[in-house]
Amino acid sequence: MADKSAQEHIFDIHDRCVNLAWGAALYSTFILTKCNLIELQEAFVHPPKIMAMPDTKGQKWIRSAFGSEVYEAMNRDYVYLGCSDMGKSVQAVLTNHEDAILQVCGSPFRAVNVRAWETKHEARDFGPSAWDQDGLAPGHLKLMIYLEGLGGDIGSLELVDLGFIVGPKGLAVIFQNSVITHRAIPARSGGTRPVIEITL
Repeated sequence: MADKSAQEHIFDIHDRCVNLAWGAALYSTFILTKCNLIELQEAFVHPPKIMAMPDTKGQKWIRSAFGSEVYEAMNRDYVYLGCSDMGKSVQAVLTNHEDAILQVCGSPFRAVNVRAWETKHEARDFGPSAWDQDGLAPGHLKLMIYLEGLGGDIGSLELVDLGFIVGPKGLAVIFQNSVITHRAIPARSGGTRPVIEITL
């Protein structure tokens, strides 16, 4: 297996080639079809809860140098969900909204990871709720799907230079998550806000 520096070099070359052929990726939003939204909402009803931890059981490639206090804080403010039963619904979104995604990516794309969680309204300025860039190799983008929408009491997404992102149920946001500094704004009232993250 290639070392990390070699992998980063390969991604950098790939990103430059994609930008030359199709242009640099953009930022955009779109709204899921009603059918896609309903399918994802149903997939969110009974998914297994999982804990954020430095070495996730069954996923031996996941490693982290964070201390236990970081994972305690993440599990306190966010409810992480298993995604194994969401595959069909996520694939339907990528297929049905391929044109909208291609307009942002500017090139063919592939989903490489899916995560799902619920942000508690009392989430502190930490993790997804703190300003950050995700540190992925060049060429990756984040597709965020907000089942309950964004804005007002349900909270928002804030991107540097783009401001607060708001929209209705089924809002999808695509952006360069390792280039654009961003943070989640938790809901102002009780309950949790469900979100699905697809790495492209």
